[in-house]
Amino acid sequence: MKTKKKKILLVAALVLMVMTLLAIAGCQPKASPNTGAGGNGESSNNSNGDQTGGNNGMVLPDWTINSDCTACHKTEVASATNSDCAYSVHAKEPNVNCVTCHPDTGGVLTTAHKDYGSAADPTRLKASNIPNETCLASGCHTLDDIIAATANSQVLKDANDLVVNPHDLASNADHDKNWICSTCHKQHQPNSVESTSYAFCTGCHHDDVWECNTCHPN
Repeated sequence: MKTKKKKILLVAALVLMVMTLLAIAGCQPKASPNTGAGGNGESSNNSNGDQTGGNNGMVLPDWTINSDCTACHKTEVASATNSDCAYSVHAKEPNVNCVTCHPDTGGVLTTAHKDYGSAADPTRLKASNIPNETCLASGCHTLDDIIAATANSQVLKDANDLVVNPHDLASNADHDKNWICSTCHKQHQPNSVESTSYAFCTGCHHDDVWECNTCHPN
């Protein structure tokens, strides 16, 4: 009889212990539904490969020219220390930062960041083009200097051994409309300027011939 009572008391003690543990577990804080694989509240759902979610689900103040770019543009910022990326060269220059090449001209950045302060994390970041005027601004590059620097370049040699200076292309409607510095000089990607420039030219000169009216005579 005593043995039966001991068993009953033991079972009751075990039941009480389990109920206590469940009650404690129920009081633990719930994980954020926006927590990604890293456990830091960042979303891993990003179609262009950048890590997003810099606001960690919190409402931020409106974007300004002094806002922290690293919150969303992690890949671009990381290229500053990646020697395979052209931006690493620019980043070594004094007083050069993101808005040096990406100014808020005409409010273009303000418009692009209109949802910056919302609680929703960005899932797709749009690429922006740098106008030639920015690269040729005072204190940066001059067209005469870069034309002279590539006067003997053999990068753009076609199937007929015709060589053109990549910075002194013939002026025409297609060149003037489509050619900008960042077309060939990818700042935040580890692409060589030799490969990107050649690919750009052969996109139109698809027979690897620079001379006009050889493929499509008038």
